[in-house]
Amino acid sequence: QSQRLTGKKRDTVIIEVPAGKGITPEAPYELVKTMRASVLVLGPLVARYGSLNTNTALVGISGMGKGSALDLADDLLGKQEIVGHNVKIAPAGSGEGMVNNYFEKVKDPDDGRRFIKEQSYQSVLTRVDEGALVASLGERSGQTTLEMVRQAWSGELIGSSYSSDEKNIRLEPHSYRWSFIAAVQPTLAGPLLSDTASGTAQRMIWWSTVDPNTPDIQPPWPGTLPWTPPRWDDKDGGQTVKGRLRRIVDVCDEIAADVRRQRLRAVRGDVAAAGHGTLARLKTAALLAILDGRIDLTVDDWRLAGTVQET
Repeated sequence: QSQRLTGKKRDTVIIEVPAGKGITPEAPYELVKTMRASVLVLGPLVARYGSLNTNTALVGISGMGKGSALDLADDLLGKQEIVGHNVKIAPAGSGEGMVNNYFEKVKDPDDGRRFIKEQSYQSVLTRVDEGALVASLGERSGQTTLEMVRQAWSGELIGSSYSSDEKNIRLEPHSYRWSFIAAVQPTLAGPLLSDTASGTAQRMIWWSTVDPNTPDIQPPWPGTLPWTPPRWDDKDGGQTVKGRLRRIVDVCDEIAADVRRQRLRAVRGDVAAAGHGTLARLKTAALLAILDGRIDLTVDDWRLAGTVQET
């Protein structure tokens, strides 16, 4: 279920998608393509800029359509080509390996006999069709997978520092788009859910594949939706940071006041208001706005994002 703006009124539009539609394995999960690296960020409502990088977990028992949901999202949104913006789909691995997915070996312009690492992708979608892999990676001694998942969610500096230039690769804050999606069976979600001390669980948006309202009769396939991502590089109010255009998402006063109230409660010692729930809700609200063709957050976006968190 989604909502669409029609003038000043908001009409509810229900889109039914048949779960049994044939899927082509070549189609990438295109939503990550709507997020231009280092362009769209959340403003510093309480302290620092917020990233729109996301971590998502689809939870359901085997055969409940976790992978199908991702593939259907592909076909619903269609291919969204953005000139000069490269996107890569990659499997999960070590933390260092996931940073390396943004880079490729190219010939050194100063020495054609050697190769160097150069950032060739602005966005990487890490898709994990089996949550057991994430759990096993996170439990290995010295493994940095879950640490990287937490850091990238915040848009922080990620990478490694080595004496060798070959291994010394890093991504500057808010210079990359990260999207991590894991399909997880409930019995295997324990390592992610239990990792509350370091904050992995709070940095995930959790979705259940159970739908009690599934119709008895499969609806017809609606086709690719007539949707294109909003052009935030043409908007006023952008700023150049280290040679990259950065555009701040517009947040209405009511949401900003609510965020600051939550922050005030947290810094005064209210444990229930602490954590990353508010930022996760802001990210969700921003994604809902983008799906509606906007980069301004309204009270309706905030309310719907809250519903997503509660369910």
